Amino acid sequence: MNLTRSDIAAHDALGITPDMLARAQVFRVDDIDARERLTSKHPGDLSGILYPYIHPNNGHATTYRLRRDHPEMENGKAKDKYLSAWGNTKHLYFPPACAPLLADVAVDVLVAEAEKSVLAIMCAAADVDRRVLPVGTGGCWGWHGTIGKTEDASGARVDEKGPLPDLALIAWAGRTVIIAFDANAATNSKVKNARLALVKELSKRGATVRVLDIPAEPGVNGPDDFIGLHGAEAFFTLVDKAGTAAADVIIRRASDVPDEKLVKTFGGRLVRGSITLLAGPGEAGKGMFCVETFARFTTGDPFPGEKHRRDPVTVLMCVTEDSEGRVKSRLRAAGADLDRVFFIEGPEVSRGGLLMPSPMMLDDDAGSVVRRAKQVDAEAIFLETMVEHFGDREGTKSRRSTNNEADVRSALSPFRAVCQAAGLYGLGVIHPRKSLEGGVADSISGSAAFRNASRGVFHVYTDPEDESDQPVRLLFTSKANYLARRPPTLRFRILSWDADLGVPCACHDADCGHEGRVVWEEHPVDDRTAEEIWQQLAERNKPRRDVAVQEAEEFLGGLMVNGIIALTPDQIFKTASAEGITKAAVKRAKENLRLVSKKDGFPAVVVGWQVAKEDV
Repeated sequence: MNLTRSDIAAHDALGITPDMLARAQVFRVDDIDARERLTSKHPGDLSGILYPYIHPNNGHATTYRLRRDHPEMENGKAKDKYLSAWGNTKHLYFPPACAPLLADVAVDVLVAEAEKSVLAIMCAAADVDRRVLPVGTGGCWGWHGTIGKTEDASGARVDEKGPLPDLALIAWAGRTVIIAFDANAATNSKVKNARLALVKELSKRGATVRVLDIPAEPGVNGPDDFIGLHGAEAFFTLVDKAGTAAADVIIRRASDVPDEKLVKTFGGRLVRGSITLLAGPGEAGKGMFCVETFARFTTGDPFPGEKHRRDPVTVLMCVTEDSEGRVKSRLRAAGADLDRVFFIEGPEVSRGGLLMPSPMMLDDDAGSVVRRAKQVDAEAIFLETMVEHFGDREGTKSRRSTNNEADVRSALSPFRAVCQAAGLYGLGVIHPRKSLEGGVADSISGSAAFRNASRGVFHVYTDPEDESDQPVRLLFTSKANYLARRPPTLRFRILSWDADLGVPCACHDADCGHEGRVVWEEHPVDDRTAEEIWQQLAERNKPRRDVAVQEAEEFLGGLMVNGIIALTPDQIFKTASAEGITKAAVKRAKENLRLVSKKDGFPAVVVGWQVAKEDV
């Protein structure tokens, strides 16, 4: 360490010890050395103090940041007081020997702007025997920057902006984070907006975020100034009083918003960073279709209608209705690369004295899912029975209703955030309404928000024109927000499959043990639209329903004497059941015949049904 006495004294005034400076490898540079390390052509004298950004896991310097001794002055203020290495990827600033703290969510994270603040917080924590992980952003927007290259709408290579990859070094989910930006966050809109954006980003990763406001007083701007003036105990008293992030809006120029390229696959049915819903009744083949789709992701095999292979990618699957072992067998039958499939589940819970896995819950686990997805470079995520992943594991939050639009949108927002933050194609299964009345746009069970908040909706049903024992299944699309026209309907069958031979099973034995798999028709495109198929499905079911109601009407007519049925509703339903007529059909017949309850006594009780008086 070549720091001067005045350098050491200046840091000591902020509570930073010489030992901490030595461990952080802080050193002094002259103008020539600074230019060499920063590859900078900045005019003026660059002599000053250099803060190496040491990677917490390997101990190597990833970049440097310089605090200049003699920055230029402009309008009475120092200009370019801090300089970063030119051309280097941005990084977070970590204190020495912090690697064990990165994954320990019991340790609070304090996010500050300056390197000196990080070192001062680390020393203050040692003084009061407190375990914290301070992290520096190197400026209010230093946690966000160029993270790679991508293509814009015209195909040109451009910088891709976003949260720094270093954020993934820290386990955020379930951790308390205190953002301790400089005091000028109260008056500087740039700092305030950066802080609010960081609150949003870390909250999306599952952290509980609080905001520490450094009191505005002479000589105090950052946490290091406050510690130097008031000491460690006063600083951590301030930390403990930090409140939740202030509710405020963030504004930014459209020109500052990172470009987002529209990336689609499977004929536009799936869009990266967005949610697509798959609806269909039981035994229609939803699960088999999803296994087939994700198997093709892992192998790069073209989807139906595509001619070229894609690069194989890793996928995440949350399964709840079938075991992971059962889904693995189906994936194998579908030809999936099993090394590229990762199942996600929550921690084990005890129920009835039995330890069992819990499902991944979006309100608890969204941040963890994003982190895991980035660790394995996943590009797609599948949620079987999507509503089972809504809410939190302990049920401490108010129960959400699947019929309430606001509740559904709130429940879906973590899934959408996961897909956006990790760049995933999101596919979630949801059940349809039992009734086929109305249009295909009204077919999803629950609130219309399920459909409205999703960017695409497709359906799997058996072909109403096929009455065979191995009917054709139809994949049809009723919503495709990002396409000029919907993708065509596709046809497939589910066949028992011999995975060893790679051909349909020839056993002709229902107990042979071979898994089923999707087999696309030789000519898979079907000319029917979603609306036409839905009308056919409704027509196929309609006669069966009308016959049942007609039988119920005849049954009620046989019980009626002078417009009155002198039986209680329970007696009516019991008698109808004995004749094979359902309660639902009786209720529908009652409506059709315009029967109303006949009441008697005090308090009044229902003693029968009668024709409405206005119809008599």
